[in-house]
Order: sequence, then structure tokens, then C-alpha cells
Amino acid sequence: MYSAHETGLDELWKDTRAGLGSSVAIDRRGEHAVASYGSSVLIYDAVHKLTASLPSQTQDSGTAATYTVSYRNDGNRVEDVSLSATPPAGVTVSLAPTQFDLAVGASREVTVTVTLPATRAPGTTSIPLEHKLSNGLDGTGTSTLAISVPTKHDLRLEAVGPASLGVQPGGVATFQVMANNAGNVQESGNLALTGIPSGWSAEVSPTSLALAPGASLNLTVSATPPSTAPHLAQADLVLQRTGGPTLALTATVGAGFGTTIDGPRGATLAPGQSQLLNFTVKNTGNAPDTLLVRLGNLPSGWQVSFLTGLSEHRLEGMAAKGSSGDTTLVQATIRAPVGSASSVAVQFVATAQSLADPTKTDSHLVLLTVEEPVESETSSTTESGGGGDNGIPGVPPLLLALALVGLGLLARRKASR
Repeated sequence: MYSAHETGLDELWKDTRAGLGSSVAIDRRGEHAVASYGSSVLIYDAVHKLTASLPSQTQDSGTAATYTVSYRNDGNRVEDVSLSATPPAGVTVSLAPTQFDLAVGASREVTVTVTLPATRAPGTTSIPLEHKLSNGLDGTGTSTLAISVPTKHDLRLEAVGPASLGVQPGGVATFQVMANNAGNVQESGNLALTGIPSGWSAEVSPTSLALAPGASLNLTVSATPPSTAPHLAQADLVLQRTGGPTLALTATVGAGFGTTIDGPRGATLAPGQSQLLNFTVKNTGNAPDTLLVRLGNLPSGWQVSFLTGLSEHRLEGMAAKGSSGDTTLVQATIRAPVGSASSVAVQFVATAQSLADPTKTDSHLVLLTVEEPVESETSSTTESGGGGDNGIPGVPPLLLALALVGLGLLARRKASR
């Protein structure tokens, strides 16, 4: 018995035994057939069986991974297979392909992409993969992809605003800190400060935390120098969760931070050629600082970098304003793409930032003009004196013509003698 379709026939079953009855009873879909064989009755049933082979994998929370699931047709009919997934809340799953035909005995690999949230709890994450045969007419089934998720500790302490502050003698430097649990297990523990100089006082509030995965908590750290603290006396504090991460905070007596950056107001480039730009960066604060210089974005095809090849340049240990070493030269190379000549200037910005107080920044704008180089002219057209095209520099055409006429008359007189 065959099933007819647009591209041909599919054999459903056959029996070549002699003596098989001449009449066969079948149902509408060809799933069951009854035939006589002598004094016996033969019954043929369709078998629909899809077998899945699933990998055993380990995947970290907060990541995406791809797995291969194989499906084999162990039945006796060509199967029209459709797939779907019902992952747990927060887990994203995609299948490719989601529908295919599968011949008897054949196998098909399906790509399963799984994305786990950062807060996915450790243990086994089970993802049911449902299949339907002929949209459910020939059966359904479920296979489970089991993924082992390991424990991930990721408590983060980050300054909200400056990590370095100036403070007056007897005053209070107040730091804002965010504690964030980016792992997949509860994070708890006491908070403590170390590095408190003699005569200073410092505290953190609250003094402990208990954060579920994905939760965060605002902390306040305060540092107070004695009223007799000398100018630029410094407290290098370390905030730590017991057995966990740390955060460095610095309070400096009388410190103020700032920076400036200066350079050319404009530059003219030739397409496809590089040019050097010089920037002057200065520490305008009254305490040593580390300054970060960044190069801005340019249109597609342009290239710009510091001499290191990077788009950022770190200036360590810049001296306070008025001291030797408070100013330094930073150089960058810039290249305009071929064919970029234009009468419209391109704006480019370089920025300097204080790392002691990241809110203190300064920017410098450079207008970049791209022009095609002017070709040099030949000597016959650049000589002064009105020589024109006669090849004799400095002689006007009219005088040359009169001279030629005079030479002609002189020649005739000689010939007539």
C-alpha cells in the first residue's frame, strides 16, 4: 500500500506472501489495514515512534549555550515532526528547525540554544521538548533536556560617584556604595573597613548585608580626619564583606580634583593619509591624580588612536597643579579614509577625566577638514613676468611679434644686395 503525494509515492506497507486475499480493508488515513490469508486474518498497524537522544551538559548562569538533540524515526511511517519547548520562567530557548519530515529509520539533528539568567539557581534546570507527529494526529511526546547549573558567587561592591574625595580637617567625607549580588545564590555577611589611619574615624552603614540573587543594597561609608590633620593627609580605606570582595576608597585632607585638555582647534588632512595631533593634559587639582584621556568616535572608515594603538591613555601619578609634572603631552594619530574630501568639517572630541573624582572632566573639540592635495604646476606656467606659452620667460607676446617682424625685414635687405 502506498501514500500518494505531489512528488511521488511513499510505501506504507507491503506483503508479498502467496495466498494473500484479493481484498483489503483500510481506514481513511491508511493507519490500519485488514487482509485475509487463507483461513487467517492479517492486521497491519502503523507504528509511530520518535526517539530523542539528548546530551548531558553543564552551563553557568548568565550565559547562552548551544546543544544538539538528535531525533530518530523508529516507526514504520514517514513522520511530519513539529517541535516546541516550554522552559522554566526566565530561561530562553530556541529550536532550529522546529519542523521537518523524517523517513523511516532516519535521524535529524536539532540545534537547541539555551540562555540562562544570571540569577538561575544552582542545580538541574529541566527543559521539556515536546514533539507532535502530523500536528498531533499520529501522536505526541516529550523529551527533557537536563542542564546542570553550578553555584556562582558574584557579590560586587561599586562606588556610586567618586571613589576619592577631599575633606576638611574635622569634616566628613561621605562615599556612596552599591552592593549588588550578580550571582545565583544568597550573599550574606558583615561589612568592615580597614586602613583607617591613627586619629581618623570611619564607619560603614549598614554593617551587614543579606542579598538574594539579583538584589542590591545602598551603602554609605564616612571618613573623618582629626581637626589637626595636615594638608593632603590621606586615608586609604578598604571596604570588605567578610570573605568576599573589596572596594578601595580614598579621603584626602584639603584635596580638590580637576583636569583640562587642550590642543589644535582644527586640522587639515589629505584622504588616506595620517596626521599627528598633539594634546596637552593638565592636573588642575591640588593633589596627585591619575587622569584618563579618551578619543571620541569618528565616522565610519576613519581611524584614530594614541601611539599605543588604543583609544584610551592613562596618565598615572600626575602631580598637583603648580608642581613639576602637572602637565603632559599626549599624541594621537588620525587618518581620513580615501575619497572623504569634503567642504564640511568633521567634529572630533578628546576628553580628559580625573579618576580620583570621575565627575571632573574636560573636553576639547577639533574640526577636521579633508582636502585633496593640490598638484604642482609646470615651470612654464608658474614663471612670473607674463611669459605666457611662448617658452621665453619674461617676454610679452607683442614684443616678441615685433622682434620677429624686424628680423624678417633685415633678412630681406640682405637678400636684395
